[in-house]
Amino acid sequence: MAWMVFGLFIGALLTSLWKNRGFRFAIERGQGVSPVTRLVLAAGGGLLVGLGAALAGGCTSSIGLTGSALFSVAALVFLGVFFVGGFAASFFFGRFWRV
Repeated sequence: MAWMVFGLFIGALLTSLWKNRGFRFAIERGQGVSPVTRLVLAAGGGLLVGLGAALAGGCTSSIGLTGSALFSVAALVFLGVFFVGGFAASFFFGRFWRV
């Protein structure tokens, strides 16, 4: 897994240099958000997703892809709640991204 992530960064760097697009490290964020706030929010979201995956015994991709392919009622309910939760979170956190 570590090699895959390492290869992703190296591949992106080499492609940007090869296509003469340059390389610049940047943290994408809204106008009123500092880079530290953006990183804290991203880390917090990652921790919550990891906690949810640990509590559920799997990740959202596996329940969404496998469960919906098997027409599992629990998977379809989960996907609906997951998307509604995502939309609700976008309204709450969307204020950080308004320009």
